[in-house]
Amino acid sequence: SRQSKPRLIMKEVQIMESHAPSPRVNASFCWCPPLRKVLLFGGEYFDGVHTRFYEDLHLLDPITGAWSKVICPRMPGPRSSHQMVWVEDRFWMF
Repeated sequence: SRQSKPRLIMKEVQIMESHAPSPRVNASFCWCPPLRKVLLFGGEYFDGVHTRFYEDLHLLDPITGAWSKVICPRMPGPRSSHQMVWVEDRFWMF
């Protein structure tokens, strides 16, 4: 019998300083009023042979130009050409 390794379960959102996201197309952007930052999620990159779809969430501070990466316990899967909008206290992606 194989023994399973314990899994780390994240229970809260983490925001870490980061560099700008990698080049991509068809990502979605949305203004986040409470943070006064722009959200960027997903997108895709085609290198001429392979297409890579992203499932990462980033924040851009439009005043300083600084990027942060957001790590969430329940992140949506990779997607491209989707829409995102902020409504009341959260963002919706479809």
